[in-house]
Amino acid sequence: MNKNKLGWSLFFVVLAALSIWAVCAQSADFSPAAFIESIRQASLPWLLFAVLCMTGFILFEGLAVLSISRCLGYPAKVHRGILYSAADIYFSAITPSASGGQPACAFFMIKDGIPGAVTTVTLLINLILYITATFITGIAGVAINPTLISGFGVVSRILIIIGCIVQFLLITAFFLLLKKDDWIAAIGNKLLLFLHRMHLVKHLEKRQTQLEVLVAEYRQCSAMAGGQTRALIPAFIFNLLQRICQISVCAAAYLATGGSMQHTADIWGIQSLVVLGSNSVPIPGSMGVADYLLLNGLQGFMSKEAAVHLELLSRSISFYCCIILSGLITLLGYFLLLLKNKKMNKEGKR
Repeated sequence: MNKNKLGWSLFFVVLAALSIWAVCAQSADFSPAAFIESIRQASLPWLLFAVLCMTGFILFEGLAVLSISRCLGYPAKVHRGILYSAADIYFSAITPSASGGQPACAFFMIKDGIPGAVTTVTLLINLILYITATFITGIAGVAINPTLISGFGVVSRILIIIGCIVQFLLITAFFLLLKKDDWIAAIGNKLLLFLHRMHLVKHLEKRQTQLEVLVAEYRQCSAMAGGQTRALIPAFIFNLLQRICQISVCAAAYLATGGSMQHTADIWGIQSLVVLGSNSVPIPGSMGVADYLLLNGLQGFMSKEAAVHLELLSRSISFYCCIILSGLITLLGYFLLLLKNKKMNKEGKR
């Protein structure tokens, strides 16, 4: 597992380097010195606001997860929620289709004593709310200026449309999984049977019994969550604030580099469509695709060189700095967990 995670981390670094190189290559006039100078001349208050929005992206996901788990009878402290969020964000960024994010988040939740069924339902509800918030911010972006979509190229528009369709299908599928617990049992049994035939799972009947217990707990948690719709409103608000924070980084970076307040709403709208179009692409962190979409959308408001500068600055704060911070938080959380387990083992031997 550790080698696998290291491999994905190295792949992330290579892909990030290629994405940055591809963005820089879009402008013949681009130079690292000019880019650094543009940052030096940028407005410090707006840069700090962009960084604040980036940290809000991590914080609000943690608060959303805590809000849902609290509804299911498992409250936790805010710093644990930040750890859950950081683990999700970091591993979502370095694995295809964000496949590693929720398992990493679930790892820490279960280690904190939250049952597996409660963890599953919590993360499934949060995922539904997260995708819904993405839709709403995308709609808000179009409402700000309906002509923004026409400023994108044909390929970009296709990606945005595909993103809308995929997000809608995901919301539908996850909602059905939340309501149709018998689907969980059917999928789980087929998977166990397949793994047993591949000689990867032994004691099939024992595993099937464990699955039945888990599904029963899942059914109970799902029913409990369904009866607390109003209590889940804060979780939705936190997800919406998380998306707003993520999108606002680009607008803040635009103002920091001397952008006009008149076009700030348009920049925000472009970024909201970029998020919608890149979110369903099965590439770690949507690297390359998100860069392409943002660069394509920005060129309708500024020169190619200025668009490259803004794309690099915005993406550096909203994505790369966010991933580094999330990785450090996750590493610290894991290290503290090892120390805790070591201490417990020593006490158990006494």
